[in-house]
Amino acid sequence: MEEAALALILDKCLEAINDGSSIEVTADRYPSLKHEILPLLEIADMLSQGAAAAPDELTPELRRLKVRLLESPA
Repeated sequence: MEEAALALILDKCLEAINDGSSIEVTADRYPSLKHEILPLLEIADMLSQGAAAAPDELTPELRRLKVRLLESPA
């Protein structure tokens, strides 16, 4: 999926979450992308709540995502 299209979907998801939808229900709206957007929505939720988790407090899935994000070309 194009990066711009994914960003647009994430924006829509974040708006829905801000309007009261749960992360899981919001991600379920995009079943083919759920595996990509769910971790990103969880991270956004943690950041919005000010929960700056130390690296050793991250779940294995979030640690793998962090590594992928840091290694991906800009």
